[in-house]
Amino acid sequence: MRPWPTAFASGLIAAALLASASSEPYDGNWWKGQRIRRQEGFIAGVDDCLSFERKPSVKLHFCTISEGRKLLNDFYSVESQRGAAVIEALQMIRGQDCDSTPAPGASVWSEPHGYYDGMWWTGSPPGDKERGFLEGFIACLPNGGSQYPKGIDHYLSAIDDWYATGSEDRIYDKIPDVLAKFRQDAKAKEDPR
Repeated sequence: MRPWPTAFASGLIAAALLASASSEPYDGNWWKGQRIRRQEGFIAGVDDCLSFERKPSVKLHFCTISEGRKLLNDFYSVESQRGAAVIEALQMIRGQDCDSTPAPGASVWSEPHGYYDGMWWTGSPPGDKERGFLEGFIACLPNGGSQYPKGIDHYLSAIDDWYATGSEDRIYDKIPDVLAKFRQDAKAKEDPR
């Protein structure tokens, strides 16, 4: 067991790293103030992170992102639960397994990060959906996203620039893979940001 001062100092360092990764608390009070597209983007980012970046992976099991948003809104309608972090709340209210059999003719993605690529990103001007995705994904990372200290706006712009080059190859790059190019410890070869 660590002596109290050492444990306290370690806790302060961990708190500082989390604070540097995001100035947002991402709790129920934050959630209630967001637009639907940002909420749904946040859930998508958290779900993608939990599925592919955490070990063991965790699935939220919502049949749709909208279902997850509605369940989370119900959870946060109880005032005493609004202090709970969104990521923990999502894991508490995970949906039940739904019929995952794709409809005839539906697209199926078997690779990591599914359809979260440049087509999803550029489907609309970067805004609430993309911001929410990055916020949820980065906040969910095992280290609290400390390797992304520059703020969401920096990474929104960097990813948008990545896809805006018009290169057909880049449109299929997965958003988390593009984000990783701009990590603090990454040596981005294609984009020197």
